[in-house]
Amino acid sequence: MLFLRRAPIPLLAAVVLLGVTGAFHAPAVAQERSGFGWSLRDLLFPRRSERLEPPADVRQGRPAAKPKKPRKSVVSKPAEPQVPVVEKTEDAKVVLVVGDFLASGLSEGLDVVFAQNPTVKVISRANGSSGFVRDDHYNWPEQIGKLIEAEKPAAIVVMLGSNDRQSLRVGDTREQPRSDEWNKAYDGRVNTFAKTIAAHKVPFFWVGLPAFKASKMTSDMLAFNDIYRAAAEANGGEFVDIWDGFVDENGRDVEIKISAVDACAIAMTLPRLLRNSLWEKYHDTSLRYAFPLDTWQVEAASDGPQVILTFATGAGFEVSFSANPQTCSSLGSALFESTQQLAAPELN
Repeated sequence: MLFLRRAPIPLLAAVVLLGVTGAFHAPAVAQERSGFGWSLRDLLFPRRSERLEPPADVRQGRPAAKPKKPRKSVVSKPAEPQVPVVEKTEDAKVVLVVGDFLASGLSEGLDVVFAQNPTVKVISRANGSSGFVRDDHYNWPEQIGKLIEAEKPAAIVVMLGSNDRQSLRVGDTREQPRSDEWNKAYDGRVNTFAKTIAAHKVPFFWVGLPAFKASKMTSDMLAFNDIYRAAAEANGGEFVDIWDGFVDENGRDVEIKISAVDACAIAMTLPRLLRNSLWEKYHDTSLRYAFPLDTWQVEAASDGPQVILTFATGAGFEVSFSANPQTCSSLGSALFESTQQLAAPELN
């Protein structure tokens, strides 16, 4: 897996968590709550009855070979049109989303939820690799007030803490995660953050962290959520517990039921989340998260004048695209010209 930088001239999603477009349904009219609000729980949480078996494992990459007969392309056109974004009114209410890389996914989901609501505008100020521990990287208790003053939100959504399973400097000592001194210092930073929001008299929702596959990590997330819940409720906010969306009554991982259309939405969302996280970390929009191409295959499609292009990595990741002759011709020309430039010696 490589980080590649795009040349100056003319290649995610993560868990659904919240960037899954099909899991949300925008309310026709936002209900008033202390001047502004809506049921965030209804927007974010899939019900247990909506969970399905996960898709089959991705097939391993295979050497290119001529197909014995034309293969029908499964999807020639998007299964569902992208939700159009309406122009927001000048007095649209601002929902400010803050936090780490999980907040980035959350904001993308809320963008879709309110895409056709002209009175609500979602603004993300997430910092992918941030947290409360590394305040030398990004100091949330200090920055949140500045963000509120700059964006003037009607509501704030927080999702933060997944990067905080690391030692924290207390004085001249590095305290280990969840030690007594670590907990004391961490709790102080979280509460300072929440008190700053409360001081600005802005309604806020603190979305809890989900369960993870590693049991130790899951245990830490539970402990962190207790701290966030206490801080939110002590300062007039609402803690949104999403834990039951990821574990069953026995605390074991659950499988989320999604439709084929939603699965497609996930696949289309994840690369963008991965790209955005990379840009936020390195502050460079020329970077690309690139996977080494191992094998490729061209097949004739049975439903019209097009071909199916399949690209695969050695690790088993595979994706197929349908393309018409004109697109194939343009792609071929672009690849030829690019490789010629790479092969040509540099002129002094």
